[in-house]
Amino acid sequence: MLVNTHVYGFPAPHTPVMYLRRLSGGDLFDTYADSFDRVMSTSRSPWPADLEA
Repeated sequence: MLVNTHVYGFPAPHTPVMYLRRLSGGDLFDTYADSFDRVMSTSRSPWPADLEA
């Protein structure tokens, strides 16, 4: 998983990116994966339903 961190005052292309692997003894990968899943489960399309294919 590639994780782009947020750094106050810098645009996203100028901030560090971490490469994470799921390891049996760690939970950082799962923390980011769970966070992504929570965001996606509450997101909605920015376009009206009649414009979606």
